Amino acid sequence: MRALIILSTLSLILFSCDSSPLSVENGFTEVEKIDPDSIECSENNATEDCDVELISITVNEIDQPCVTYDFMLRIASGFEAPVGLQSGSKSRVDWEFLPNGNTGFWISSITNASSQRSGVIENFGCFSFGDQTTLIITQTITDHNGHVSNELTYSVENTTRSKVTTQTTSGADYSYSVMN
Repeated sequence: MRALIILSTLSLILFSCDSSPLSVENGFTEVEKIDPDSIECSENNATEDCDVELISITVNEIDQPCVTYDFMLRIASGFEAPVGLQSGSKSRVDWEFLPNGNTGFWISSITNASSQRSGVIENFGCFSFGDQTTLIITQTITDHNGHVSNELTYSVENTTRSKVTTQTTSGADYSYSVMN
């Protein structure tokens, strides 16, 4: 009987306050989670998507020596970032040798990061084809707020198969990443 009176009293209090009880477990109140993809950036009363976008990718061999591998590639990706790429921004390069070679990736901090809203991220790495025919390079970047860009892919064909190489298997070694 006493429990019924307490329950009735509690119901009347909640009803008269026009509120509902919070779900509290172990001292913590459940909070609505925000989807980071739903966040929008605003500037001068205009709203836009906050995500950084890769708009171009080029890959070319450069004339710099590699200690372990046969050649160095410059991977240059043009970007647009509504909030800029500041300290804490990261570059990711995935690489895969085909038809059945090695795979891997590099994640590095972007040096020279600033509030610059567009520019080029350059990644430098050493590679050896070994007996593989194709190198697939995929680039993404993550800004300092954790927004991840789209990915761009570039295919590099092995044009030196008839040349003698120092590596019999495919491989890669990371060098560095810089924003220009």
